[in-house]
Amino acid sequence: MAGGDRHGHAEEGSEEQAGTPAPALSELKAVVGWLQKGLPFILILLAKVCFQHKLGIAVCIGMASTFAYANSTLREQVALKEKRSVLVVFWILAFLTGNTLYLLYTFSSQQLYNSLIFLKPNIERLDFFDLMWIVGITDFVLKYLTIALKCLIVALPKIILAVKSKVRASSLLDAWMCIFDNLVSLQHVYGRK
Repeated sequence: MAGGDRHGHAEEGSEEQAGTPAPALSELKAVVGWLQKGLPFILILLAKVCFQHKLGIAVCIGMASTFAYANSTLREQVALKEKRSVLVVFWILAFLTGNTLYLLYTFSSQQLYNSLIFLKPNIERLDFFDLMWIVGITDFVLKYLTIALKCLIVALPKIILAVKSKVRASSLLDAWMCIFDNLVSLQHVYGRK
């Protein structure tokens, strides 16, 4: 009987554990139920937003890939130190300059370049997506400018600027451009009336 008691107690304990659902499990069931009801609506809404803003999404993907290419190529050249190719560095500079000028020319009717000098761009109504457009384009243009200035620093010969000074100048440039980027972005978010 002693063996039966031990076995019986083990079954009672497992019944208690299996019989009481954990609070997390009941919350998970509620979330799954909500998703089953709301997921079709969310997908339709997401598809509508993507369709309405397909140009902006495409431009942002293109700008992000351009930034990633330029940044990784510049990092490779910096890692090469004295064996770097100044031609590649100037190619990055020309590539970013061309992309920036083309972008600002293409959307010149919106005067997005005004936001770089703390002025309002020429956009009739300002809603959430327009704000995201202005801040996103301005942010990418400033990132391009930062990489372009870093290209100039990297291209300088060792006689003019030592390696340690190049690192300091690059860090200082990053800090200043980060501050400027935040100020430019904040003027659109908080400066609208």
